[in-house]
Order: sequence, then C-alpha cells, then structure tokens
Amino acid sequence: MNSFTEEDIIKLRTLLKNRMDTNPNITIKISQKRHQVINAKSIITGVYERFITISSIVNGYNESFTINLKDIIMGQFIINEISI
Repeated sequence: MNSFTEEDIIKLRTLLKNRMDTNPNITIKISQKRHQVINAKSIITGVYERFITISSIVNGYNESFTINLKDIIMGQFIINEISI
C-alpha cells in the first residue's frame, strides 16, 4: 500500500489493541536494511497512538522494538496474524 489515511491508522490500532487484549503473541517479519528478521515470535507490549512496542527473542537475545504504525501499513513490518 503506497498511501494511507488516518482511518487506516485507526483501523490498524484497533486491530492491534484487540489482539493485545486477547492474545498478544504474534509472528512478525521485519524487512529493513538494519534488521532482516523473518517470522520472529513476538509479544505486543504496548499499543499507542502512532506506534506499537513489541518484545522478541532474536538470536537468543530479548529485543524490544518500537514500530511506527505507518511502517506496518507500508509493509516494512508484516504481522502474520493481522491482515490490513
């Protein structure tokens, strides 16, 4: 998706809040230059107005990530359990 609206962000935030309340476990694919993590088991630790925080075990270490909601909409981060 190349463009998005405020409604897209609200919809995604609502989906993520519901997921965090019912089952915060997710599988995430990160596709950026610094990180190439594929299918990392993660836990949603917070959902905020413009970003989420997750905790993942990467290469045996616990890492926390802050992810901008627009990056999820744009496809840089893919959460397998959420379809937008």
